[in-house]
Amino acid sequence: MIDVLYNQIPVIYKSRQKNFEVKKITKNICSIFFLLDCLFRICPSHRYSAQTQYWNGVKSPSGVRDLKKLQLAADTEKRQNEEESRKQTGTIIKYGDTVVQLLHIKSNKYLTVNKRLPAFLEKNAMRVSLDVSGTEGSWFQIEPYYKLRAKGERVCFIHMIHIFLFLSRKHI
Repeated sequence: MIDVLYNQIPVIYKSRQKNFEVKKITKNICSIFFLLDCLFRICPSHRYSAQTQYWNGVKSPSGVRDLKKLQLAADTEKRQNEEESRKQTGTIIKYGDTVVQLLHIKSNKYLTVNKRLPAFLEKNAMRVSLDVSGTEGSWFQIEPYYKLRAKGERVCFIHMIHIFLFLSRKHI
């Protein structure tokens, strides 16, 4: 079985794209583009508290003197996030233990859930969108779909999973 690792795109999809012959590519061009639209990279969760404080400080007219400190803290937080991503690359993901973010490959944006806004079509649902930088709404936890898998067990590509929003424990 193939384990799911941080910063890895499913190998099955990559190998399918490379092994197409020229004739098959022209016939299946629509399915290839659809496949590219559905690929997400699994990334470790980033912190956003200092960046949020900085953007709130930029929006408010008061507190200009503290803006430089907030900007320095936000930049430090971004560097720490990048450093943590490099450290976590190649780490095996386990059910329930790890909080992840899903980075859309084609647009290079994070899958984000906004609890405060309703979905466009169904008003009782939360809005799901792609966000450039991500927020706390981008934190997800992977749980097993079937009860025969336990928390702490390795996640494999062939397993069916539930993806839960980390802060509210609602599945997507």
